[in-house]
Parts: sequence; C-alpha cells; structure tokens
Amino acid sequence: MLLDLCAKLNETVAYVIRVVNSFGLLKDAMPRVLNSDAVRATISAVLRAGVSKSDFWSLMQRIFEYVVSNVEYVHDVEVPVWYVSSTMALGDGVYVCGVECVNLQNYVQAPELTLSIGQGDCETKRSWSTPWRGAT
Repeated sequence: MLLDLCAKLNETVAYVIRVVNSFGLLKDAMPRVLNSDAVRATISAVLRAGVSKSDFWSLMQRIFEYVVSNVEYVHDVEVPVWYVSSTMALGDGVYVCGVECVNLQNYVQAPELTLSIGQGDCETKRSWSTPWRGAT
C-alpha cells in the first residue's frame, strides 16, 4: 500500500516537472512548440511572408525578413525550472524525496503565440525557421 502511494506520487512529481520544464528548458520545449499542430497554425503567416517552396534559401530569407519586421524582441520572463535533488531506493523502485526549483529567465513560446502577441526573444525567432526546413 505505502509503496503504491509512493509510486503514484513519484509519477505525479515526474509529470509536473516535465510540464513545468517544457516552458523553461529549450530541449524540453521543442516537442511542445514545434510539432505538426504548431506548424499548421503558422501556415497563413508563412504564406503572407511570400515564401516559395521551390527555393530553400529564399524560404528561409523570407521567413527571417517577416519575423524581423513583425516580431519585437523582448527579454524573457522568469520561469521556474524544477529538478530532482534527492531520491531514495525503496523496494524495487527509486523514489523522489526532494525537488528544488530555480528561476531561469527563459520562456520558450510557440510560434503561434509569437504571432498573436508580436513579441519574442532569440529562441522564439529561431523557432520560426525550424519547422519549415522540411517544407520545400
């Protein structure tokens, strides 16, 4: 019974850490911000930028020009990032018994949100070109 409760708590803590970190750590954010739905949500803006699917470098140049012209650079807000600070072996499992939080000035937002608010930082601007590399 106690081990089952510990296992459930362990799963919940791991899930919360993954979700929270997907807003502050670039490697954890990529599946959230650069997926098929995120790419589809930006198609109209990419077409407004006048891209041509036939020339990869022209495609990148047009997207870059569009982002520079339409997205204001702003510094990121602080985002809490959690990590496991201690664990304990119990029975057949290893369980989280301590987590800590640090604040990073790094919020990774989806391209669709960038379009909506017209603001972003360097990761935001860079994320615009990434999904379109395969579009040619």
